[in-house]
Amino acid sequence: MKIALLGFGNVGRGAYETLQLLPEIEVKCVLVRNVRPCGTSAVTADFSDILSDPEIELVADVMGGYEIARFYVLAALRAKKHVVSANKELLCKSFSELTSAAFENGVCLRYTACAGGGTPWLFNLERAARCGEIEALGGIMNGTTNFMLHAMEQSGIGFDEALKSAQSLGYVEAEPSADVDGRDAARKCAMSANLAFHTMLNEAEMNVEGIRRVRPCDIEFAKSRNCVLKLIARAHRANDAVNAYVEPRFVKASSQEAQVPGNYNLFTLEGKRLKRQSFFGQGAGMYPTGIAVAQDILDVARGSVKPQETVIAPQSVNNQSCAHRYYVRCGTQQPHEGLMELACERLVTAESYVYITKPVSVFAMHALAQTLRKADPRLFFAGMEEA
Repeated sequence: MKIALLGFGNVGRGAYETLQLLPEIEVKCVLVRNVRPCGTSAVTADFSDILSDPEIELVADVMGGYEIARFYVLAALRAKKHVVSANKELLCKSFSELTSAAFENGVCLRYTACAGGGTPWLFNLERAARCGEIEALGGIMNGTTNFMLHAMEQSGIGFDEALKSAQSLGYVEAEPSADVDGRDAARKCAMSANLAFHTMLNEAEMNVEGIRRVRPCDIEFAKSRNCVLKLIARAHRANDAVNAYVEPRFVKASSQEAQVPGNYNLFTLEGKRLKRQSFFGQGAGMYPTGIAVAQDILDVARGSVKPQETVIAPQSVNNQSCAHRYYVRCGTQQPHEGLMELACERLVTAESYVYITKPVSVFAMHALAQTLRKADPRLFFAGMEEA
């Protein structure tokens, strides 16, 4: 099968090098912004060169971004070319549109590299979802933030130093907001929920809190309670609603999540009969993600997957029905009245007030934090596992 790559960054190079080892796949053309040599393949800055080439049967999107990628991918599908994508933002925002376009034009759309990278998460999630098996999913879905929290725990360094370390190792872009503010994990969670529950969640409706405000004192508090601080994504089907959110969470030191080191991920599904299944591995990077892209291409080339209709029902996120306790650290020594009525425990340190709340809904806690931050921008909160 002759294919084209859209993009030649880290993931594109990883996919390209992997595909060179597969004689049944020929990368005929690579789309790049600035034309430069890309191995033995033709190179172009004009997408129409790819779109109009009848020999190119599949287009692999490894370029990232949204608007331009959406235009290219839709055009490829409508030209009856299969598409493989590693673009989680694109698939999260346009899942229904893209799956419909693929089915209408009799081609395949594969995207298992969008969440988990080299970890076979979406592949196995899709298999389990076919039987209506999945009730909940979640875990550590962002390797960058896990690396940073693990470094802070192991070395006692602060957030800024942990971020610089992650950037120096290439785990995070120069502009790190998508990672540290939890949006990357939210997109992976939303996409996973869409696949698991045959629905279409709006990422903007999810409650999302990242790790930007984590300080060493929060890490130390976790240790004092025999816990570890992790950034956790969670989606759960509850009757006719779906809970979906991302937030820092104190997990028990004996839990699977607490054992995840460095830039690794841990994805977990919970099924009616399957019970708990977890998938551990590196979730990002040149070769883990590039290999996942190559695997999707092979599945299409070998006929392992067929064009199929995906039944999707739009679904609102409702986080008012899920509740747990919270740790809330205020950046000021002034007590917050909004927390006083929720607190079952209060700790006063030399620098701040810490509250442990009674069970509070995810929706209510995130909304309260937004209100309190108008006067206290340093306020930090994290969910707490029940004993």
